[in-house]
Amino acid sequence: MKRIKIEEVSEGDVLAKSIVLDNGIVLLSKGSILTAPIINQIKKQHIYYVYINTNSGLADEGINSYLNGRTMENDLSDIEERFILVNNIKLMDDIKNIIKKVIIQEYQG
Repeated sequence: MKRIKIEEVSEGDVLAKSIVLDNGIVLLSKGSILTAPIINQIKKQHIYYVYINTNSGLADEGINSYLNGRTMENDLSDIEERFILVNNIKLMDDIKNIIKKVIIQEYQG
């Protein structure tokens, strides 16, 4: 399983995790094959990343494998994505910056 930007998705990629909207509605289920129209619909929902299968149908690698592959850049990018809709609110910018500092401290030990 690999987390990639929606711009990097290719037709024929298979979702490794379901896409669930903020209101709890499942937009696409795990195992869905992505096509150009589906990719466009995902973009219209302001979804910036998806998880795709990279193991050609083998059993899921599990959460430990995913966490071991994380980088500080991934985590900082993830925070930017999560706060994108509240980008111009000072309190939210302050919270985002605190979280980013904690992430940096965790990676630096």
